[in-house]
Amino acid sequence: MKLIIVPHSANKQSVKLWLCATDTEAPPADFAIRIEQAGDFPVPQQAWRAVTVGGALEPSERRTFVQLITAEGLQPGTRYSATAHGIRVRFSTLPAVLPREGERPFTVCLGSCFSIGSGKGVEVGRAVGNLPEHLMPDLKILCGDQVYLDFPAFLLGVPFHARGLASNFLRKYLRNWGDTGGFQSLLAIGSSYFTSDDHEFWNNYPNPATIISNTWSSAGRKSLREAAFPLFEDFQCEQPGDVGRTRAFRVGSLSFLVVETRALREPGDERFMSPARLSEVLDWIGRLDGPGVLVVGQPLFEAPVNWFQRRFVDRSLADYTQYQELARALLRGTHSVLILTGDVHYARIASTTLLGTPGTPEITEVIASPLALVAGAPKFPPDAPSRFPPKAVSGVVQMPVKTFQEGKRKGDNFAVLQFTEVPGRVKVRIRHWYFRDPLGSQPGPEMTLSLF
Repeated sequence: MKLIIVPHSANKQSVKLWLCATDTEAPPADFAIRIEQAGDFPVPQQAWRAVTVGGALEPSERRTFVQLITAEGLQPGTRYSATAHGIRVRFSTLPAVLPREGERPFTVCLGSCFSIGSGKGVEVGRAVGNLPEHLMPDLKILCGDQVYLDFPAFLLGVPFHARGLASNFLRKYLRNWGDTGGFQSLLAIGSSYFTSDDHEFWNNYPNPATIISNTWSSAGRKSLREAAFPLFEDFQCEQPGDVGRTRAFRVGSLSFLVVETRALREPGDERFMSPARLSEVLDWIGRLDGPGVLVVGQPLFEAPVNWFQRRFVDRSLADYTQYQELARALLRGTHSVLILTGDVHYARIASTTLLGTPGTPEITEVIASPLALVAGAPKFPPDAPSRFPPKAVSGVVQMPVKTFQEGKRKGDNFAVLQFTEVPGRVKVRIRHWYFRDPLGSQPGPEMTLSLF
């Protein structure tokens, strides 16, 4: 049996730990996870749930089981380690207030787009291992393409039957999540928030992709979704039925909202999320009483794509009608919003000022991508569109966008963001870490922003 443990969400006094037991004929017998300074927490045999990929796997093929446990009674703002069966993970509970200058900052790691097929998983593990202790994350945000189910594309439909797809896709998840010394090293540090992007399903999901013949028919798309969707639920969501749920939490005066913009996206160009979920996002922006951090699966500082790209590549959020409502709400806000995202295979930081409030609250977007490039040569980051929104939206003025040139660099990367509170604002220090160098990770320049 192989055991995988991933810390999922944490609050001030508890953490949810996701467990996966694989290569076993039956769920493991009762055991306990030991959390240092907190005690033992039971992992009951009857709570394991078989990974069946929507029922596609035969009973004899169901050799992977998952469950989620909640460890309570923890102390706020405390770093812990948890061990079971020789596996060790680290996480932190949320602090009751944001640290002040001179205290250990609240630290967030941002990443997206990991392809183990690139053979570079070890570089991710090395980069994590080389992080100085004061930069180790309390929390990580992995905002899409944690697995490439559709690469290489010409193998996607081999074999064509449901069991074959289910087995193939499950192997890919287990290979990534079980990448000892690689991606697993990142999964094992800090609590986790996941969002999906297209490669959790297929390129340009849920629309047809020209290069993937299975997506040319509605029946083909349905079969792919039926194999991919339950695995996203089992591996990246805390519970079945959580897909699409917005997740909000707060640290002192800083509010976070993690938004799913891909998994429940509708075909066409209208909706990247349900109207009810979009209303939650708009309400969160409108009710901010301090700065906010908004996590989405694709950049907002991005222009709509052309017809060719819609068919051969992928739609951006700006291609959707709902984008106009989101852009309007952001520009009409009264507090800074920091957008964290990925997807585009380069790192970039860009910013614009809110309407009517020059020099104070801003919308700033931080992109961290890729963790491990799936194919081709690394891209040098282009500037963000010169205005936000990139095309006119009724009711708001397009505002100028500044791209910070000092942070532009190509290569596999993640970002580390450190938050502290100073009177009247939140300070965030941002640094991308690049790890193509065989000697280890190399930090980019540090940027400091003030959020009001």
